[in-house]
Amino acid sequence: MDAVKKREADVGIAAISMTSDREKAADFSTPFYESGLAILTKAHGKSALAIMKETFFTAAMAKAALVLLIILVVCAHLVWFFERNINGEQFPKSYGRGMWESSWWAISTILSGGCDAKGPAHVAGRLFGAVWMLVCIIVLTCFTSAITTVMTVSQLTAEINGPNDLPGKKVATVAGTTAEKYLKDHGVKVSSFEKIDGAFASFDKGDVDAVVYDEPILSYHVKTAGDPGQQVVGLFERQNYGIAMPESSPLRKQINTALLKFSEDGVLDELRAKWFGAN
Repeated sequence: MDAVKKREADVGIAAISMTSDREKAADFSTPFYESGLAILTKAHGKSALAIMKETFFTAAMAKAALVLLIILVVCAHLVWFFERNINGEQFPKSYGRGMWESSWWAISTILSGGCDAKGPAHVAGRLFGAVWMLVCIIVLTCFTSAITTVMTVSQLTAEINGPNDLPGKKVATVAGTTAEKYLKDHGVKVSSFEKIDGAFASFDKGDVDAVVYDEPILSYHVKTAGDPGQQVVGLFERQNYGIAMPESSPLRKQINTALLKFSEDGVLDELRAKWFGAN
């Protein structure tokens, strides 16, 4: 930017964010990339077994299982009580055999939705059987939802998931950039480096908790040099990149025409996909 302002260079091409302050001293082309600041952070993996344990082996789940067991026992007793006199073949009168068959019917209902040709015939028995079936539908729906969540949830978690998580953390960035200004304006402890490589090195050594910088630069780093535990999160402070030129540059129209042509032909989209691995 300094070289362009002093007319030592005809064109400045880099990840240059178009800002009102920069526009006062230079001209910009039409934007060629919509970006913003993002956060490079480390995620910690969790095994599916650990997620299952956190989801199902809890006090709340134990209470729910106890309540379900109580409802099962009550419904099994009530169905047997009303069925034993009119449906003795399926629900014998003797308490032991009768409760065994009634409980088997209740368990089969919750597992498979029914029990091979076994079911209540008495009106009251069917009424309580319907209540139990309704409970089974609710339980199966909740259980299926929980399993689906466990299987689809990302197994990578991080302490930093957005800009609101940055205060109190040690963050690296490049000196003199919009990222540094944002961090200082928001009271974040900043370690500034002359080049982004220095910030990456500090992050890899664990000296800082995160790197805040332009999203495509971070995405490129993760794609080409980052370890599997690194991820880019929290796109914010959206910016447009433009090509800088001295004020009243005769090249501006030619550059704009070329950029618009690249956009119309899909060249810019191809470049984004090639270098950053995303749209």
